[in-house]
Amino acid sequence: VLKGEDAHGWRENVIVGGETLCLGLVADGHGGKACSQMLKAFIFDSMLELLELPPSGAALQKAGTKAFLASHRKMVESGKLDGSTLTLCVVNVTRGELTTLHAGDSVARLVGRRTAAMALCEDHRIESSQAERDRLTALGGTIARAMDKHGRPGGPLRLWPKGGPGVAQARAIGDADVAPFIEPTPHAQTVTLPVAESCCVVMCSDGVWDAMSPQDVDAVVRNTMILPAGTIARQVTFAALSSRHA
Repeated sequence: VLKGEDAHGWRENVIVGGETLCLGLVADGHGGKACSQMLKAFIFDSMLELLELPPSGAALQKAGTKAFLASHRKMVESGKLDGSTLTLCVVNVTRGELTTLHAGDSVARLVGRRTAAMALCEDHRIESSQAERDRLTALGGTIARAMDKHGRPGGPLRLWPKGGPGVAQARAIGDADVAPFIEPTPHAQTVTLPVAESCCVVMCSDGVWDAMSPQDVDAVVRNTMILPAGTIARQVTFAALSSRHA
């Protein structure tokens, strides 16, 4: 909200091939808001148009991956240099399945009332992902921390492409100024939802995850699970703000 670069959206009770889907996204923009706003307007329709029937987990992963790549091409071809993370979750209500696709650090979790919470995303941050550091250095990128005006390193590890700005992650949509280091292909997985168990799908940008541990977020969600989803989301947001300003 402060910079207006992030976006979120959802669609409820979309009927596809006789099955009911609910879709949600979080896009954490950087360098401007054009990319996150494009994703909010474009990604759902793109995925649904590409979806083969029946809408199984495998079909959703395939269509979602194509939609991610199409979104990336659309952003790069626009000539704008904005970028964004993207996390997309689809609940197939009919099958009791949850499919998650993501690029970047807008992490999603499945939190049950009694069962252990489940991480739905890979770690894509350069700071904490050896696989990402290996991928980027193999492409000729330089990995280092930013320097302050006194030449002292600080902040997370970043990619420093020749002639380009430093970025803390290189799995995203857009970011044409740091191509070819950007990888828009999402991590994708499908899990079966717990049977006879109340649960929430939690999707947040790093505005929450930098302020709270996953376990703290899980606790807030479990303690408020009987409330409407929007209220639970506001409680998580308030907890993150309180933590950041404590």
